Amino acid sequence: MNWQQQRRRIGWRLWWAAALPALLVLLVLTVGLVERHRQDVTAAWQQRAVASAQQLAAASEFALFADDGAALMQLVEGARARDAQLLGIALYGRDQRLRALAGQVRITPAMLGDVDIVTVGQADILVITPVRQRVVAGDDWFYPGAGAQASPAASGPPLGHVVLRLDISGLQRDRQAFWGWALALALLALVLAGVLAQRIAASVTRPLAHISEVVGHIGRGELDARTDPARRGILDALAQGVDAMADAVASDQARLEQRVRVATEELRRQKEEAERQARVDLLTGLGTRRAFTEAAQAEVLRAHRYGEPLALLMFDLDHFKAINDTFGHAVGDAVLAGFGRDLAAGLREVDVMARLGGEEFVALLPRCDPASAEAAAERVRQLAEQRQLQQHGRTIRVTVSVGVALLHPHDADWEALLARADRALYEAKRHGRNRVVVAPPPTLSAD
Repeated sequence: MNWQQQRRRIGWRLWWAAALPALLVLLVLTVGLVERHRQDVTAAWQQRAVASAQQLAAASEFALFADDGAALMQLVEGARARDAQLLGIALYGRDQRLRALAGQVRITPAMLGDVDIVTVGQADILVITPVRQRVVAGDDWFYPGAGAQASPAASGPPLGHVVLRLDISGLQRDRQAFWGWALALALLALVLAGVLAQRIAASVTRPLAHISEVVGHIGRGELDARTDPARRGILDALAQGVDAMADAVASDQARLEQRVRVATEELRRQKEEAERQARVDLLTGLGTRRAFTEAAQAEVLRAHRYGEPLALLMFDLDHFKAINDTFGHAVGDAVLAGFGRDLAAGLREVDVMARLGGEEFVALLPRCDPASAEAAAERVRQLAEQRQLQQHGRTIRVTVSVGVALLHPHDADWEALLARADRALYEAKRHGRNRVVVAPPPTLSAD
């Protein structure tokens, strides 16, 4: 990405940084004002609807008491004619049956109760008011002030109900108009913020893009890249810092490369040492089970390919646990190390030798016929028997049992060879230890 593209990206980001907060603030304020306006106007219309319903209830009290249908019809038609926002007026009698209707009103008898019900919908307000009989204080019904002393009866069912449905669809139009003005103001604020952001970007994006281009060159290894003083602008301090960084990186490059070479060499040495420790038994100097496994499988494949003999010898020190328990692990380690030397001395350099674990050892003898393999095993057994270890005035002698197995053409891998050698070793142990036993060839089942 070149510096012109970077400048455009940074300019857009600065534009949004200036415009977005103003837009969000204006949006919050607009939503708050619209919602407050809606609540206030809705409350006013609700109060108006309740007042109209109560006024109509007072006017219809006598007609409901007298069950005068003509008077009730005249009352609702006159009320609707005087108020264009009334979508419907209904008067219900004591038995919850409709007595008079003007316009449209949809309710269920279950909604007619002893308390006022006010329901505010999206386009209308529904008010249900019970009409109660009032008692006027005083004996003179024609006294001018007697009507002011009227009050609802203390008990008993209402004379009927007034149901009034008031149109408030105008609220939606007011809200839409208010939203139109709010959006116009938001657009104006957005334009002003954009102009401001453009002026800010003009003084920031050009030097910032130039510095970014120089940093890119330095990152690609061009350590001689430096900023142009004429293009630094208000970011002169930042540009000077980038130049100082490039100078420091250039001066330290050779030293860093030397440190990397030293660290790489040390890692290589540690890796080789770790691999050596994983493949060499530190106590005996022989190979580990992992190293033997890799070499044994390769030797089996080679022997099968060229039709050469291959022998596997498995060794186990006799009564080694008793030596460990009696004289301690230090003496046991010395016995293991001594047998490792005996094994190396009794076999050839081309033979693969390893310590499988504990007091178990194994050797793979390439190009070795059965007689030579048995002779090699006997030679190692004699060397181990002749070795003596002095410990606190006592002489420790070690013997070894050996199992020998020869590769058969049907052996798929070295583990089959090891299994037969292990069985031969078990026979040597079972017949008195300190001896060599050669495993018979495998028996093949007939198809």
